[in-house]
Amino acid sequence: MTADLASPQPPDPVPPPPQHPAGLNHAVTRFERRRAEARREGEPSLGRHLAMMGAYGWILVTPTLIGLFLGRWLDDQFNTGITFAAALIMAGVAFGFRLVWLRMHQP
Repeated sequence: MTADLASPQPPDPVPPPPQHPAGLNHAVTRFERRRAEARREGEPSLGRHLAMMGAYGWILVTPTLIGLFLGRWLDDQFNTGITFAAALIMAGVAFGFRLVWLRMHQP
C-alpha cells in the first residue's frame, strides 16, 4: 500500500450559501405583508372583481378612442389617408396598456 491511500482525506469544504438578488428580501417581505392583509380582510367579492375589470376596460379604451378621433382629425386636416389615425390608435393602445399595468400593480 502506498502512503497516499493510507492518509485520511480532508472533508469536502462546505459550499457557501447562495447569494440572493438584491430585491429578493424586499419582494418576500412585500409578499408576506400582502398575504397577511388578504387573510385579515378576506377575498374581494365577485362584484368588486367585475368592477375592477370594467375600470381596466375603460382605462384601455379611453386613450385608444382619443387617439382615433385625434388621428382622424389630423388626417382630415393634412389629407394623409389613415396615417395619423393608425399611429395614434397604436399609441393610444400602448398608453392604455401602460395605464392598466400601473393600476394593476398599485398596492
